[in-house]
This record gives sequence, C-alpha cells and structure tokens, in this order.
Amino acid sequence: MLAALGTEPRLRILYHLLRAHPAGMVAGEIHLKLGMQPSAVSHHLEKLRFQHLVDVRREGTFQRYTANPRVLEDLLSFLVSQCCADTRVVSAESVLPACGFLAAPPKAKPARRTAQPASGAPRRERG
Repeated sequence: MLAALGTEPRLRILYHLLRAHPAGMVAGEIHLKLGMQPSAVSHHLEKLRFQHLVDVRREGTFQRYTANPRVLEDLLSFLVSQCCADTRVVSAESVLPACGFLAAPPKAKPARRTAQPASGAPRRERG
C-alpha cells in the first residue's frame, strides 16, 4: 500500500479525490486537473484501486473514482499507533495538528462578579 502512495502522481490524484469526496471524479476530470496523459492517469488509478485506496463505479461510459476513507483511516491509524507505540519517537500530539486537531486550551474559569446595587454605586461594607 505504501508503494502505491510512493509516487507524486498518485499522491496528487488521491489529494484531488479526497477534495472531491464523496462525489469523486471521473478519470477525464482527473487528467485535466493534473495535466497528465489519460493513459498515465488510468495506470495510476489502477495501482491505487488495486490497493483499495480508491473505489470505482461505472456511470454509463465513464468510470467515477472516489477515495476510500476506511482504508485511509486504517493506514493512518496503523502509522500513528506504530510511530507512537512504546518508542515515543513520534508523539501523537505532534501528528494530530496535521489533521486539524489541536489541543484545546484549558477553559478559563468565569470571573466572579460581585453584586452591585441597582443605583450603580459600589456597595459599602458594614463594619
């Protein structure tokens, strides 16, 4: 699977399919978007499909390709779990921001408000 992702054209194809998810794209749209020859796009799509990274369905004379999120989730889960497991070489906290997950800052406690008289004048303490 990593070999299928190991070329720039396939990464670019997957990038565009992820952005077009869930509708996907037909091969002709992909080759126009990337400026690649149709035969090259078909070759790379077949490599991605063989690894189940993309799904394909026929629509008349066209084939519509979509990214397969389940396989991508499994791959990412495996990579993160192995990078972070036991060795602590890579921390999960350093990886998650790439996915848009940032640690939420601690919530500040609301400031305590003291009651003010209706007139707006500060209260006097009795003593």
